[in-house]
Amino acid sequence: MNSTGIRSLLVIFGFALISFEGNCQKAKTHVLTTDEAKLVKKDAATMFTTGDYAGALLSYKDLVKSAPDNVDYNYKLGYCYLETSSDKKAALPYLEKACKSPAAKKEWSYQLGLAYMYNEKFDEAIKAFTDFRDSKQKLSKEMTSPDRLIEMCGNGKSLIASPVNVTFTNLERPSILLLKNTIHLFQRMESN
Repeated sequence: MNSTGIRSLLVIFGFALISFEGNCQKAKTHVLTTDEAKLVKKDAATMFTTGDYAGALLSYKDLVKSAPDNVDYNYKLGYCYLETSSDKKAALPYLEKACKSPAAKKEWSYQLGLAYMYNEKFDEAIKAFTDFRDSKQKLSKEMTSPDRLIEMCGNGKSLIASPVNVTFTNLERPSILLLKNTIHLFQRMESN
């Protein structure tokens, strides 16, 4: 193949790549139609109920784009962020929006408190956990007591106020010894 043929192929490939990239950008900004939203809502609710929070997260993102003021969508999107290993800090704006609504449920303040904790807003988290505790909502087995979370917020505030310099060294295969609530790491040294 001569150089003109190679140039032609490169130009065609370049236009195809630009066209493909443009189509990808359109897909990211697509807002669901009413019919699409109904289907996505049904799928999202099923995934949320069965604990598939990663799948539900993607669906609720689309639903929030199509109805940004929907309290239920915002709450569930925030909840999904907290329950997945993705960016837990991203839950905060959605949970704040949901919890400020008159339609907000009292038990939502628990998740709002967690979102504040992940964002190191400990005073707001303490308020949210106190609201949850005072509302006398029942805790599920997986939930940490609000009193313990309030204590953890106090610890977080102290640690941020007085940071400690720490150095981590790879000990390869260390031995671990626990003495008087202190962890000691040991490494065997080879003699020459």
